[in-house]
Amino acid sequence: QQAVNVGYGIMNGQKPANPMILIEPTLVTRDNVKSYKGWSSH
Repeated sequence: QQAVNVGYGIMNGQKPANPMILIEPTLVTRDNVKSYKGWSSH
């Protein structure tokens, strides 16, 4: 979602406030894969 918002702003001539946006990664393991909510859940 954040990437789409930034990309949309760039297409409309807006410069991102920060050129580097860090997103918290999620480690998926055998133990937590059943509870992992991937991209399709948003």
